[in-house]
Amino acid sequence: MPIGVAVIDAMGRPYFANQKAQELMGKGVVSSGTVEQLAEVYQNYIAGTNQLYPTEKLPLVQALRGERSTVDDIEIHLENKIIPIESWGTPIYDESGNIAYALVAFADITERKRAQQELKQAEEKYRRIYENALEGIFQSTPEGRYLSANPALAQIYGYDSPEELIETIVNIEHQLYVDANRRNDFIRLMEEEGGVSGFEFEVYRKDGGIIWINQNARAVYDDNGVLLYYQGFSEDITERKRAETQRIEFTKQLYQLNKANERFVPREFLHLLNKESIVDVQLGDAVQQKMSILFADIRNFTTLSERMSIEDNFKFINGYLSRMEPAILENNGFIDKYIGDAIMALFSGDADNAVKAAIDMLKRLTEYNTTRTRPERPPIQIGIGINTGSLMLGTVGSPNRMDGSVISDSVNLAARLEALTKYYGVSLLISHHTFLRLNHPLQYDFRIIDRVQVKGKSEMVSIFEIFDADPPEIKDAKLATKSIFEEAIFLYNMKLLSRATQLFKDCMDINPEDKVFQIYLSRCQEAQTNDP
Repeated sequence: MPIGVAVIDAMGRPYFANQKAQELMGKGVVSSGTVEQLAEVYQNYIAGTNQLYPTEKLPLVQALRGERSTVDDIEIHLENKIIPIESWGTPIYDESGNIAYALVAFADITERKRAQQELKQAEEKYRRIYENALEGIFQSTPEGRYLSANPALAQIYGYDSPEELIETIVNIEHQLYVDANRRNDFIRLMEEEGGVSGFEFEVYRKDGGIIWINQNARAVYDDNGVLLYYQGFSEDITERKRAETQRIEFTKQLYQLNKANERFVPREFLHLLNKESIVDVQLGDAVQQKMSILFADIRNFTTLSERMSIEDNFKFINGYLSRMEPAILENNGFIDKYIGDAIMALFSGDADNAVKAAIDMLKRLTEYNTTRTRPERPPIQIGIGINTGSLMLGTVGSPNRMDGSVISDSVNLAARLEALTKYYGVSLLISHHTFLRLNHPLQYDFRIIDRVQVKGKSEMVSIFEIFDADPPEIKDAKLATKSIFEEAIFLYNMKLLSRATQLFKDCMDINPEDKVFQIYLSRCQEAQTNDP
Protein backbone atom coordinates (compact mmCIF):
# COMPACT_ATOMS: atom_id res chain seq x y z
CA MET A 1 0.00 0.00 0.00
CA PRO A 2 1.65 3.29 -1.10
CA ILE A 3 2.39 5.62 1.81
CA GLY A 4 2.25 9.40 1.73
CA VAL A 5 5.18 11.13 3.46
CA ALA A 6 5.39 14.81 4.42
CA VAL A 7 7.91 16.88 6.42
CA ILE A 8 7.66 20.22 8.21
CA ASP A 9 10.57 22.13 9.71
CA ALA A 10 10.98 23.08 13.33
CA MET A 11 9.04 26.30 12.72
CA GLY A 12 6.03 24.34 11.46
CA ARG A 13 6.45 25.25 7.80
CA PRO A 14 5.69 22.54 5.21
CA TYR A 15 9.02 21.42 3.76
CA PHE A 16 8.49 18.29 1.67
CA ALA A 17 5.72 15.97 0.43
CA ASN A 18 6.19 12.90 -1.75
CA GLN A 19 3.98 12.16 -4.75
CA LYS A 20 1.55 9.94 -2.82
CA ALA A 21 1.17 12.58 -0.11
CA GLN A 22 0.37 15.23 -2.72
CA GLU A 23 -2.14 12.87 -4.36
CA LEU A 24 -3.94 12.18 -1.06
CA MET A 25 -3.91 15.82 0.06
CA GLY A 26 -4.92 17.13 -3.35
CA LYS A 27 -2.10 19.69 -3.36
CA GLY A 28 1.64 20.04 -2.97
CA VAL A 29 3.81 21.81 -0.39
CA VAL A 30 2.25 25.08 0.81
CA SER A 31 5.37 26.64 2.33
CA SER A 32 3.57 29.82 3.40
CA GLY A 33 1.31 27.95 5.79
CA THR A 34 1.73 27.98 9.57
CA VAL A 35 1.25 25.24 12.13
CA GLU A 36 -2.11 26.69 13.13
CA GLN A 37 -3.27 26.57 9.51
CA LEU A 38 -2.24 22.99 8.72
CA ALA A 39 -5.67 21.41 9.27
CA GLU A 40 -7.41 24.09 7.23
CA VAL A 41 -4.84 24.23 4.42
CA TYR A 42 -4.83 20.47 3.92
CA GLN A 43 -8.54 20.04 4.78
CA ASN A 44 -8.03 17.67 7.70
CA TYR A 45 -11.33 16.92 9.49
CA ILE A 46 -12.43 14.75 12.36
CA ALA A 47 -13.80 11.55 10.81
CA GLY A 48 -17.53 11.61 10.22
CA THR A 49 -17.87 15.36 10.88
CA ASN A 50 -17.38 18.75 9.27
CA GLN A 51 -15.16 19.87 12.14
CA LEU A 52 -11.52 20.68 11.42
CA TYR A 53 -9.10 18.34 13.15
CA PRO A 54 -7.65 19.98 16.31
CA THR A 55 -4.20 21.35 15.47
CA GLU A 56 -2.64 20.15 18.71
CA LYS A 57 -3.71 16.56 18.00
CA LEU A 58 -2.27 16.36 14.48
CA PRO A 59 0.60 13.81 14.47
CA LEU A 60 2.86 16.41 12.77
CA VAL A 61 2.25 18.91 15.55
CA GLN A 62 2.73 16.29 18.25
CA ALA A 63 6.00 15.32 16.57
CA LEU A 64 7.17 18.95 16.88
CA ARG A 65 6.68 18.50 20.63
CA GLY A 66 8.87 15.42 20.55
CA GLU A 67 6.00 12.94 20.69
CA ARG A 68 5.39 9.93 18.49
CA SER A 69 1.72 9.32 17.72
CA THR A 70 -0.66 7.40 15.49
CA VAL A 71 -4.28 8.31 14.72
CA ASP A 72 -6.89 6.85 12.37
CA ASP A 73 -9.73 9.31 12.85
CA ILE A 74 -8.69 11.92 10.25
CA GLU A 75 -10.48 12.54 6.97
CA ILE A 76 -9.14 14.62 4.06
CA HIS A 77 -12.01 16.46 2.36
CA LEU A 78 -11.38 17.00 -1.35
CA GLU A 79 -13.83 18.53 -3.79
CA ASN A 80 -15.25 15.24 -5.02
CA LYS A 81 -14.49 12.75 -2.28
CA ILE A 82 -13.58 12.19 1.34
CA ILE A 83 -10.53 10.07 2.16
CA PRO A 84 -10.14 8.47 5.63
CA ILE A 85 -6.48 8.15 6.56
CA GLU A 86 -4.25 6.65 9.22
CA SER A 87 -1.36 8.95 10.15
CA TRP A 88 1.93 8.44 12.04
CA GLY A 89 4.03 11.35 13.34
CA THR A 90 7.75 11.13 14.24
CA PRO A 91 10.19 13.85 15.43
CA ILE A 92 13.59 14.16 13.65
CA TYR A 93 16.48 15.52 15.76
CA ASP A 94 19.69 17.37 14.74
CA GLU A 95 23.16 16.64 16.10
CA SER A 96 22.50 18.85 19.13
CA GLY A 97 19.42 16.92 20.10
CA ASN A 98 17.02 19.62 19.02
CA ILE A 99 13.99 18.89 16.88
CA ALA A 100 14.89 19.76 13.31
CA TYR A 101 11.90 18.35 11.49
CA ALA A 102 8.66 16.53 12.03
CA LEU A 103 7.90 13.65 9.68
CA VAL A 104 4.41 12.29 9.07
CA ALA A 105 3.42 9.21 7.09
CA PHE A 106 -0.17 8.53 6.16
CA ALA A 107 -2.18 6.03 4.16
CA ASP A 108 -5.64 5.81 2.59
CA ILE A 109 -7.70 3.40 4.76
CA THR A 110 -10.97 3.65 2.82
CA GLU A 111 -11.17 -0.09 2.17
CA ARG A 112 -10.33 -0.91 5.77
CA LYS A 113 -13.07 1.40 7.06
CA ARG A 114 -15.59 -0.07 4.62
CA ALA A 115 -14.68 -3.60 5.65
CA GLN A 116 -14.94 -2.65 9.32
CA GLN A 117 -18.42 -1.19 8.76
CA GLU A 118 -19.61 -4.25 6.84
CA LEU A 119 -18.21 -6.52 9.51
CA LYS A 120 -19.91 -4.49 12.24
CA GLN A 121 -23.27 -4.71 10.47
CA ALA A 122 -22.91 -8.46 9.97
CA GLU A 123 -21.93 -8.95 13.60
CA GLU A 124 -24.90 -6.90 14.80
CA LYS A 125 -27.29 -8.94 12.64
CA TYR A 126 -25.85 -12.23 13.90
CA ARG A 127 -25.85 -10.97 17.49
CA ARG A 128 -29.57 -10.19 17.35
CA ILE A 129 -30.32 -13.71 16.17
CA TYR A 130 -27.83 -15.17 18.61
CA GLU A 131 -29.24 -13.33 21.63
CA ASN A 132 -32.92 -14.00 20.82
CA ALA A 133 -32.73 -17.65 19.78
CA LEU A 134 -34.80 -20.13 21.77
CA GLU A 135 -32.10 -22.80 21.44
CA GLY A 136 -28.77 -22.71 23.23
CA ILE A 137 -26.03 -21.65 20.80
CA PHE A 138 -22.35 -22.18 21.61
CA GLN A 139 -18.75 -22.33 20.45
CA SER A 140 -16.32 -24.51 22.41
CA THR A 141 -12.72 -25.66 22.14
CA PRO A 142 -11.73 -29.31 21.66
CA GLU A 143 -10.08 -29.05 25.10
CA GLY A 144 -13.44 -28.36 26.71
CA ARG A 145 -13.84 -24.64 27.29
CA TYR A 146 -16.65 -22.45 26.04
CA LEU A 147 -15.61 -19.64 23.71
CA SER A 148 -19.13 -18.22 23.49
CA ALA A 149 -22.64 -18.99 24.68
CA ASN A 150 -25.96 -17.25 24.17
CA PRO A 151 -28.47 -16.41 26.93
CA ALA A 152 -30.63 -19.43 26.09
CA LEU A 153 -27.75 -21.84 26.74
CA ALA A 154 -26.97 -20.17 30.06
CA GLN A 155 -30.63 -20.48 31.04
CA ILE A 156 -30.78 -24.15 30.05
CA TYR A 157 -27.75 -24.92 32.24
CA GLY A 158 -29.06 -22.80 35.10
CA TYR A 159 -26.56 -19.93 34.96
CA ASP A 160 -27.46 -16.27 35.38
CA SER A 161 -25.56 -15.15 32.29
CA PRO A 162 -23.42 -16.47 29.43
CA GLU A 163 -20.40 -14.86 31.10
CA GLU A 164 -20.93 -16.87 34.27
CA LEU A 165 -21.28 -20.07 32.25
CA ILE A 166 -18.07 -19.42 30.30
CA GLU A 167 -16.07 -18.52 33.42
CA THR A 168 -17.37 -21.44 35.50
CA ILE A 169 -17.17 -24.35 33.07
CA VAL A 170 -13.49 -24.83 32.21
CA ASN A 171 -13.70 -28.57 31.54
CA ILE A 172 -16.85 -29.60 29.70
CA GLU A 173 -16.10 -33.32 29.96
CA HIS A 174 -15.88 -33.42 33.76
CA GLN A 175 -17.99 -30.43 34.83
CA LEU A 176 -20.89 -30.76 32.41
CA TYR A 177 -21.21 -34.33 31.19
CA VAL A 178 -22.77 -36.83 33.59
CA ASP A 179 -21.15 -39.63 31.58
CA ALA A 180 -17.67 -38.53 30.48
CA ASN A 181 -17.66 -41.28 27.85
CA ARG A 182 -20.35 -39.40 25.95
CA ARG A 183 -17.91 -36.50 25.57
CA ASN A 184 -15.44 -38.95 24.05
CA ASP A 185 -18.19 -40.15 21.70
CA PHE A 186 -18.88 -36.54 20.73
CA ILE A 187 -15.22 -35.84 19.91
CA ARG A 188 -14.89 -39.12 17.99
CA LEU A 189 -17.92 -38.30 15.83
CA MET A 190 -16.57 -34.80 15.22
CA GLU A 191 -13.26 -36.27 14.02
CA GLU A 192 -14.87 -38.99 11.89
CA GLU A 193 -17.90 -37.19 10.47
CA GLY A 194 -17.25 -33.50 11.05
CA GLY A 195 -20.45 -33.02 13.03
CA VAL A 196 -23.27 -34.52 15.05
CA SER A 197 -27.04 -34.35 14.70
CA GLY A 198 -29.45 -35.36 17.43
CA PHE A 199 -26.60 -36.18 19.83
CA GLU A 200 -28.17 -36.80 23.24
CA PHE A 201 -26.49 -36.80 26.64
CA GLU A 202 -27.09 -35.89 30.28
CA VAL A 203 -25.53 -32.79 31.84
CA TYR A 204 -25.24 -31.26 35.27
CA ARG A 205 -26.95 -27.92 35.79
CA LYS A 206 -25.41 -25.27 38.03
CA ASP A 207 -27.68 -26.35 40.90
CA GLY A 208 -26.60 -29.98 40.56
CA GLY A 209 -29.76 -31.11 38.82
CA ILE A 210 -29.47 -33.40 35.82
CA ILE A 211 -31.13 -32.70 32.47
CA TRP A 212 -31.07 -34.25 29.03
CA ILE A 213 -29.63 -32.33 26.08
CA ASN A 214 -30.09 -32.83 22.35
CA GLN A 215 -27.23 -31.29 20.39
CA ASN A 216 -26.48 -30.51 16.75
CA ALA A 217 -22.92 -29.33 16.18
CA ARG A 218 -20.11 -29.19 13.64
CA ALA A 219 -16.35 -28.82 13.67
CA VAL A 220 -14.90 -25.57 12.28
CA TYR A 221 -11.46 -25.65 10.61
CA ASP A 222 -9.13 -22.95 9.28
CA ASP A 223 -7.85 -22.81 5.70
CA ASN A 224 -5.01 -25.17 6.60
CA GLY A 225 -7.32 -27.82 8.00
CA VAL A 226 -6.52 -27.07 11.63
CA LEU A 227 -9.46 -27.56 14.01
CA LEU A 228 -10.47 -24.22 15.52
CA TYR A 229 -13.58 -24.98 17.57
CA TYR A 230 -16.95 -26.70 17.71
CA GLN A 231 -20.17 -24.75 17.23
CA GLY A 232 -23.78 -25.79 17.43
CA PHE A 233 -27.22 -25.79 19.04
CA SER A 234 -28.37 -27.36 22.32
CA GLU A 235 -31.95 -28.12 23.33
CA ASP A 236 -33.29 -29.22 26.72
CA ILE A 237 -35.26 -32.43 26.06
CA THR A 238 -35.66 -33.51 29.68
CA GLU A 239 -39.44 -33.55 29.56
CA ARG A 240 -39.43 -35.60 26.40
CA LYS A 241 -37.00 -38.15 27.84
CA ARG A 242 -38.75 -38.58 31.11
CA ALA A 243 -42.07 -40.27 31.47
CA GLU A 244 -44.81 -37.75 31.32
CA THR A 245 -45.31 -36.46 34.83
CA GLN A 246 -48.69 -36.42 36.35
CA ARG A 247 -50.56 -33.39 35.15
CA ILE A 248 -51.79 -30.93 37.67
CA GLU A 249 -55.41 -31.70 38.19
CA PHE A 250 -57.61 -28.74 37.90
CA THR A 251 -60.95 -28.98 39.54
CA LYS A 252 -63.21 -26.06 39.66
CA GLN A 253 -66.61 -26.14 41.21
CA LEU A 254 -69.28 -25.08 38.76
CA TYR A 255 -71.50 -22.43 40.19
CA GLN A 256 -75.16 -23.13 39.98
CA LEU A 257 -76.77 -20.87 37.46
CA ASN A 258 -78.97 -18.41 39.33
CA LYS A 259 -81.48 -18.13 36.53
CA ALA A 260 -82.28 -20.03 33.39
CA ASN A 261 -81.10 -16.98 31.42
CA GLU A 262 -77.60 -17.45 32.77
CA ARG A 263 -77.13 -20.42 30.48
CA PHE A 264 -76.50 -17.81 27.81
CA VAL A 265 -74.04 -15.82 29.94
CA PRO A 266 -71.20 -17.81 31.52
CA ARG A 267 -70.86 -17.49 35.27
CA GLU A 268 -67.22 -16.59 34.78
CA PHE A 269 -68.26 -13.68 32.60
CA LEU A 270 -70.38 -12.31 35.45
CA HIS A 271 -67.55 -12.90 37.92
CA LEU A 272 -65.08 -10.92 35.78
CA LEU A 273 -67.59 -8.06 35.65
CA ASN A 274 -67.93 -8.36 39.45
CA LYS A 275 -71.65 -9.16 39.14
CA GLU A 276 -73.57 -11.66 41.22
CA SER A 277 -76.46 -12.10 38.84
CA ILE A 278 -77.46 -11.50 35.26
CA VAL A 279 -79.97 -8.91 36.51
CA ASP A 280 -77.11 -6.80 37.84
CA VAL A 281 -75.51 -6.39 34.43
CA GLN A 282 -75.91 -2.98 32.81
CA LEU A 283 -75.24 -1.89 29.25
CA GLY A 284 -71.66 -0.67 28.97
CA ASP A 285 -70.29 -2.67 31.91
CA ALA A 286 -66.71 -3.53 30.92
CA VAL A 287 -63.38 -4.56 32.37
CA GLN A 288 -59.90 -4.97 30.94
CA GLN A 289 -58.35 -8.39 31.43
CA LYS A 290 -55.27 -10.31 30.32
CA MET A 291 -56.61 -13.61 29.06
CA SER A 292 -55.94 -16.47 26.69
CA ILE A 293 -58.36 -16.72 23.78
CA LEU A 294 -59.08 -20.06 22.08
CA PHE A 295 -60.76 -20.37 18.69
CA ALA A 296 -61.78 -23.78 17.34
CA ASP A 297 -63.50 -24.49 14.04
CA ILE A 298 -64.50 -27.57 12.03
CA ARG A 299 -62.63 -27.94 8.75
CA ASN A 300 -64.79 -27.91 5.59
CA PHE A 301 -67.99 -27.70 7.61
CA THR A 302 -69.95 -26.21 4.70
CA THR A 303 -69.28 -29.26 2.54
CA LEU A 304 -70.11 -31.55 5.43
CA SER A 305 -73.36 -29.76 6.29
CA GLU A 306 -74.63 -29.94 2.71
CA ARG A 307 -74.97 -33.70 3.10
CA MET A 308 -77.28 -33.35 6.10
CA SER A 309 -80.79 -32.10 6.71
CA ILE A 310 -81.31 -28.98 8.83
CA GLU A 311 -82.36 -31.15 11.77
CA ASP A 312 -79.31 -33.40 11.39
CA ASN A 313 -77.08 -30.34 11.17
CA PHE A 314 -78.26 -29.12 14.55
CA LYS A 315 -77.93 -32.58 16.09
CA PHE A 316 -74.43 -32.93 14.72
CA ILE A 317 -73.27 -29.49 15.90
CA ASN A 318 -74.77 -29.95 19.36
CA GLY A 319 -73.26 -33.42 19.66
CA TYR A 320 -69.84 -32.12 18.67
CA LEU A 321 -70.00 -29.03 20.90
CA SER A 322 -71.17 -31.04 23.91
CA ARG A 323 -68.06 -33.19 23.59
CA MET A 324 -65.74 -30.19 23.35
CA GLU A 325 -67.21 -28.11 26.18
CA PRO A 326 -65.99 -30.32 29.09
CA ALA A 327 -62.40 -30.04 27.91
CA ILE A 328 -62.67 -26.26 28.28
CA LEU A 329 -64.53 -26.22 31.60
CA GLU A 330 -62.22 -28.81 33.18
CA ASN A 331 -59.23 -26.61 32.39
CA ASN A 332 -60.60 -23.47 34.04
CA GLY A 333 -61.92 -21.86 30.90
CA PHE A 334 -65.35 -20.84 29.76
CA ILE A 335 -67.07 -20.62 26.42
CA ASP A 336 -67.69 -17.01 25.45
CA LYS A 337 -69.82 -17.86 22.45
CA TYR A 338 -70.64 -20.39 19.78
CA ILE A 339 -70.43 -19.07 16.23
CA GLY A 340 -72.12 -21.75 14.18
CA ASP A 341 -69.75 -24.71 14.43
CA ALA A 342 -66.98 -22.53 15.88
CA ILE A 343 -66.08 -22.15 19.56
CA MET A 344 -64.59 -19.08 21.21
CA ALA A 345 -63.34 -19.76 24.74
CA LEU A 346 -61.54 -17.59 27.30
CA PHE A 347 -59.06 -18.49 30.04
CA SER A 348 -58.28 -15.93 32.73
CA GLY A 349 -55.69 -18.03 34.57
CA ASP A 350 -52.51 -19.62 33.30
CA ALA A 351 -51.97 -19.85 29.56
CA ASP A 352 -51.30 -23.54 30.24
CA ASN A 353 -55.03 -23.96 30.86
CA ALA A 354 -55.87 -22.92 27.31
CA VAL A 355 -53.20 -25.18 25.80
CA LYS A 356 -54.25 -28.16 27.93
CA ALA A 357 -57.88 -27.58 26.97
CA ALA A 358 -56.97 -27.56 23.27
CA ILE A 359 -54.99 -30.81 23.63
CA ASP A 360 -57.92 -32.38 25.49
CA MET A 361 -60.34 -31.22 22.77
CA LEU A 362 -58.23 -32.87 20.08
CA LYS A 363 -57.99 -36.11 22.05
CA ARG A 364 -61.75 -36.14 22.60
CA LEU A 365 -62.21 -35.51 18.88
CA THR A 366 -60.03 -38.54 18.08
CA GLU A 367 -62.23 -40.66 20.34
CA TYR A 368 -65.38 -39.19 18.77
CA ASN A 369 -64.11 -40.00 15.28
CA THR A 370 -63.98 -43.70 16.16
CA THR A 371 -67.80 -43.57 16.00
CA ARG A 372 -67.76 -41.85 12.60
CA THR A 373 -66.59 -44.55 10.23
CA ARG A 374 -69.54 -44.84 7.86
CA PRO A 375 -69.62 -42.94 4.53
CA GLU A 376 -72.45 -40.74 5.75
CA ARG A 377 -70.57 -40.08 9.00
CA PRO A 378 -66.98 -39.27 7.94
CA PRO A 379 -64.34 -38.34 10.55
CA ILE A 380 -64.03 -34.61 11.17
CA GLN A 381 -61.03 -32.38 11.67
CA ILE A 382 -60.76 -29.14 13.60
CA GLY A 383 -58.25 -26.33 13.81
CA ILE A 384 -57.47 -24.52 17.08
CA GLY A 385 -55.71 -21.17 17.53
CA ILE A 386 -54.69 -19.68 20.90
CA ASN A 387 -53.40 -16.19 21.72
CA THR A 388 -52.80 -14.42 25.04
CA GLY A 389 -53.15 -10.69 25.61
CA SER A 390 -55.19 -7.82 26.95
CA LEU A 391 -58.83 -7.47 25.96
CA MET A 392 -61.94 -5.52 26.91
CA LEU A 393 -64.71 -7.74 28.25
CA GLY A 394 -68.16 -6.28 28.67
CA THR A 395 -71.64 -5.72 27.31
CA VAL A 396 -72.65 -4.23 23.99
CA GLY A 397 -76.00 -3.61 22.35
CA SER A 398 -79.00 -1.56 23.40
CA PRO A 399 -81.08 -1.32 26.60
CA ASN A 400 -83.54 -3.86 25.16
CA ARG A 401 -80.98 -6.30 23.73
CA MET A 402 -77.56 -6.76 25.24
CA ASP A 403 -74.85 -9.29 24.57
CA GLY A 404 -71.58 -10.13 26.27
CA SER A 405 -68.58 -9.49 24.08
CA VAL A 406 -64.80 -9.23 24.07
CA ILE A 407 -62.98 -6.68 21.94
CA SER A 408 -59.25 -6.68 21.23
CA ASP A 409 -56.59 -7.27 18.60
CA SER A 410 -55.67 -10.29 20.73
CA VAL A 411 -59.02 -11.87 19.81
CA ASN A 412 -58.44 -11.19 16.11
CA LEU A 413 -55.02 -12.83 16.29
CA ALA A 414 -56.44 -15.98 17.92
CA ALA A 415 -58.98 -16.24 15.09
CA ARG A 416 -56.19 -15.70 12.54
CA LEU A 417 -54.14 -18.52 14.08
CA GLU A 418 -57.11 -20.88 13.85
CA ALA A 419 -57.42 -20.04 10.14
CA LEU A 420 -53.69 -20.67 9.65
CA THR A 421 -53.93 -24.24 10.97
CA LYS A 422 -55.47 -25.25 7.65
CA TYR A 423 -52.71 -23.50 5.68
CA TYR A 424 -49.94 -25.26 7.61
CA GLY A 425 -51.81 -28.56 7.84
CA VAL A 426 -51.68 -28.70 11.66
CA SER A 427 -54.30 -28.93 14.41
CA LEU A 428 -53.11 -26.49 17.09
CA LEU A 429 -51.21 -23.19 16.79
CA ILE A 430 -50.32 -20.75 19.57
CA SER A 431 -48.71 -17.30 19.41
CA HIS A 432 -45.44 -16.40 21.10
CA HIS A 433 -47.51 -14.30 23.51
CA THR A 434 -49.07 -17.53 24.77
CA PHE A 435 -45.84 -19.53 24.59
CA LEU A 436 -43.98 -17.04 26.79
CA ARG A 437 -46.70 -17.25 29.46
CA LEU A 438 -46.58 -21.03 29.79
CA ASN A 439 -45.29 -22.09 33.20
CA HIS A 440 -43.53 -25.19 31.89
CA PRO A 441 -43.41 -25.07 28.08
CA LEU A 442 -41.10 -28.08 27.88
CA GLN A 443 -43.84 -30.36 29.18
CA TYR A 444 -45.45 -30.04 25.75
CA ASP A 445 -44.37 -31.39 22.40
CA PHE A 446 -43.93 -28.24 20.35
CA ARG A 447 -42.04 -26.74 17.45
CA ILE A 448 -41.76 -23.22 16.08
CA ILE A 449 -43.60 -22.92 12.77
CA ASP A 450 -43.22 -19.41 11.37
CA ARG A 451 -43.36 -15.67 11.91
CA VAL A 452 -46.46 -14.00 10.50
CA GLN A 453 -47.71 -10.46 10.22
CA VAL A 454 -51.20 -9.69 11.44
CA LYS A 455 -53.33 -7.78 8.95
CA GLY A 456 -53.16 -4.07 9.68
CA LYS A 457 -50.27 -4.46 12.14
CA SER A 458 -46.52 -4.05 11.74
CA GLU A 459 -45.69 -6.49 14.54
CA MET A 460 -44.43 -9.92 13.49
CA VAL A 461 -45.82 -12.78 15.56
CA SER A 462 -44.00 -16.07 16.10
CA ILE A 463 -46.30 -19.08 16.00
CA PHE A 464 -45.75 -22.50 17.53
CA GLU A 465 -47.40 -25.86 16.93
CA ILE A 466 -48.38 -27.99 19.92
CA PHE A 467 -48.70 -31.59 18.76
CA ASP A 468 -49.24 -33.63 21.94
CA ALA A 469 -52.61 -34.84 20.61
CA ASP A 470 -51.34 -35.97 17.21
CA PRO A 471 -51.52 -39.69 16.35
CA PRO A 472 -48.42 -41.51 17.69
CA GLU A 473 -46.83 -42.04 14.28
CA ILE A 474 -47.23 -38.37 13.30
CA LYS A 475 -46.06 -37.18 16.71
CA ASP A 476 -42.94 -39.39 16.53
CA ALA A 477 -42.16 -38.12 13.03
CA LYS A 478 -42.38 -34.49 14.18
CA LEU A 479 -40.14 -35.20 17.18
CA ALA A 480 -37.66 -36.96 14.91
CA THR A 481 -37.42 -33.95 12.60
CA LYS A 482 -37.71 -31.16 15.17
CA SER A 483 -34.01 -30.36 15.59
CA ILE A 484 -33.30 -30.53 11.86
CA PHE A 485 -36.37 -28.43 11.08
CA GLU A 486 -35.49 -25.72 13.60
CA GLU A 487 -31.94 -25.55 12.25
CA ALA A 488 -33.38 -25.29 8.74
CA ILE A 489 -35.61 -22.39 9.79
CA PHE A 490 -32.58 -20.65 11.33
CA LEU A 491 -30.65 -21.03 8.07
CA TYR A 492 -33.69 -19.91 6.05
CA ASN A 493 -34.00 -16.74 8.12
CA MET A 494 -30.25 -16.17 7.64
CA LYS A 495 -30.87 -16.36 3.85
CA LEU A 496 -28.66 -19.45 3.60
CA LEU A 497 -31.21 -20.96 1.24
CA SER A 498 -29.20 -23.83 -0.26
CA ARG A 499 -28.33 -25.29 3.14
CA ALA A 500 -31.85 -24.66 4.41
CA THR A 501 -33.35 -26.39 1.37
CA GLN A 502 -31.26 -29.51 1.98
CA LEU A 503 -32.36 -29.72 5.61
CA PHE A 504 -36.02 -29.23 4.67
CA LYS A 505 -35.58 -32.07 2.17
CA ASP A 506 -34.05 -34.19 4.93
CA CYS A 507 -37.17 -33.52 6.98
CA MET A 508 -39.36 -34.48 4.02
CA ASP A 509 -37.48 -37.77 3.69
CA ILE A 510 -38.40 -38.61 7.27
CA ASN A 511 -41.93 -37.19 7.25
CA PRO A 512 -43.08 -36.63 3.64
CA GLU A 513 -46.67 -35.82 4.64
CA ASP A 514 -45.74 -32.77 6.74
CA LYS A 515 -47.19 -29.78 4.89
CA VAL A 516 -44.99 -27.30 6.80
CA PHE A 517 -41.86 -28.72 5.17
CA GLN A 518 -43.50 -28.44 1.75
CA ILE A 519 -44.33 -24.77 2.41
CA TYR A 520 -40.74 -23.91 3.34
CA LEU A 521 -39.32 -25.81 0.39
CA SER A 522 -41.58 -23.82 -1.91
CA ARG A 523 -40.47 -20.58 -0.24
CA CYS A 524 -36.81 -21.51 -0.68
CA GLN A 525 -37.33 -22.37 -4.33
CA GLU A 526 -39.22 -19.14 -4.95
CA ALA A 527 -36.58 -17.05 -3.16
CA GLN A 528 -33.76 -18.71 -5.11
CA THR A 529 -35.63 -18.16 -8.37
CA ASN A 530 -36.26 -14.48 -7.65
CA ASP A 531 -32.78 -13.84 -6.24
CA PRO A 532 -30.44 -16.48 -7.66
